[in-house]
Amino acid sequence: NGRAEAAIRADLKPVIFSVEQLEYTKPPNTDGTATCTAVLQNAKLREVQALTIKTPDLTLENAALGFEGESVLRRGSFPRLIHGETNIALGLEVAPQTRQMRVAIKGASLDAIPLLKKEDGKIKTDKPPIFATVDVAKLRVNPDGVLDNVQLTLDMDAQGGLNRLDLDGTAGKGTIKMRLNPDASGKMNLSLEATDAGATLRTFDAYENMKGGKLSIKGQSKNALEKSLITGTANITNFKVVKAPVLARLVGLISPTGIPELLSGEGLSFARLETEFDWQRRQQGDLYKFRNGRTSGSSVGLTFEGSVDKAQNQMNIKGEIVPIAMV
Repeated sequence: NGRAEAAIRADLKPVIFSVEQLEYTKPPNTDGTATCTAVLQNAKLREVQALTIKTPDLTLENAALGFEGESVLRRGSFPRLIHGETNIALGLEVAPQTRQMRVAIKGASLDAIPLLKKEDGKIKTDKPPIFATVDVAKLRVNPDGVLDNVQLTLDMDAQGGLNRLDLDGTAGKGTIKMRLNPDASGKMNLSLEATDAGATLRTFDAYENMKGGKLSIKGQSKNALEKSLITGTANITNFKVVKAPVLARLVGLISPTGIPELLSGEGLSFARLETEFDWQRRQQGDLYKFRNGRTSGSSVGLTFEGSVDKAQNQMNIKGEIVPIAMV
């Protein structure tokens, strides 16, 4: 009836073998094997069964792939994928009409750094839109940042833009809850609550000199047509700034108050930081603008406004230092 099966055993040692999404490449002349059963119908590939690949740095066990039409991938199951910190099970389906790739990931840990990297100003993603769910004990988001107990839902269009992002997890001693979703009118709403602000900012490589604090961010796009521009407010309460020599030098121009605390592990205490912001999501790198920024509750107060341009890797902030803020 036109059905054929091929039992395949491959020696990968002579070849270069790579998985782009993991930023993994096995050079030639290093050990590697692959085995599977390929099922064909009328000379067209329909299934790959029991796919197992083993190299010194990558293990894939008992995976299965399904194809339709002219051998177009439609579904896949990867019960065990191990590479570096990544240790997951993964399932995927590809919608025939929209080409949307639906991905479900569960496991002990996922190194997301290769998936978050940008190349030539664009997010490195597959061309099809992606809807992904992630349930992992550890999620690495940068070389020094790991989130624990992560539940993530991600809806991304073909250009790499976010249609939806739900994130629950743990950073340091606190929890993180982030929502980026459109409402009934199509406006994009942003909400972020973190009970350990310092650990959250360090995890996402935003700022490393804060200890403790509670972070709250609220924002909304102007309308449904400008979802990539969100305006809102950010507040951090009851935090400390530690080991910040640049800030200590600025404060020292006016008053020596607080300099020992800034340079020590104890840190300079603040009751509150608040600012208005505009967040412009862009392919080449996000742009953040701050207005009416201020701190309170310390012997030293700050006001600030300006911008951070991730595309240019430039920060432009100006403001005032108040040497005796409580007075």
